Amino acid sequence: MASRGWIYTTIGQPDGLAEAERLYTEAWSLNQTLAQSLDQQQRSLDLAVNLLVLRVHQGQTEMQPWLDHALMLLKQDSIPESKRALHLSRIRYYQGRASFTLGDYAQSETYFLEAVKYAQAINWQKVIHRSRNWLADIATHRGDYATAAQILQEECRSAEVSHDIYQSACCQQSLAQLAHIQNQPEDARQWALQALDNFEKLSMDAEADAIRTLLQTLAKSSPSPV
Repeated sequence: MASRGWIYTTIGQPDGLAEAERLYTEAWSLNQTLAQSLDQQQRSLDLAVNLLVLRVHQGQTEMQPWLDHALMLLKQDSIPESKRALHLSRIRYYQGRASFTLGDYAQSETYFLEAVKYAQAINWQKVIHRSRNWLADIATHRGDYATAAQILQEECRSAEVSHDIYQSACCQQSLAQLAHIQNQPEDARQWALQALDNFEKLSMDAEADAIRTLLQTLAKSSPSPV
């Protein structure tokens, strides 16, 4: 159930997210009926974090009950340090996303920096790169365009080397937003088209729709031909 729930979560479709919640909740209830053991405790931890992550994918910013469960379970001595670092990096990453959605960029930055710290302890490159992309977006919102551009250029090169299409798309989307804010419509359009192509390859409809909206905005703001 938990594995199926995670597949639905990563696909991100509304019906799938609802099914993921049903599966996670049923798996949680089932796991609570089992005898206390290391496996049972670790499954509880995995499910609590997955339910927290699901809340963010659903567009919710309230994750406190599952956050409390996860942090309580992480205090157990039976949890290996590597697993503790893995889950803390995930938790801080998604707390960062939730805070960003609320417009609390200072708190979001703190969470993403912590996510990077925990991910570096276990060399979890994916979380490091995803967090840095969000840190670039925070810099953009603060008007620190030079820092944002530097981070995004580094992350785009890293994504190209690792053939990470999703990370490439995220970088391109962020660069498009950065160029748009700096009143560079042609650069913004080129980055947006690249991001759209990659999101479509990944069948990420919501992300692709966001790029289409940006392209429509750019088209409206472009000067009419003489």
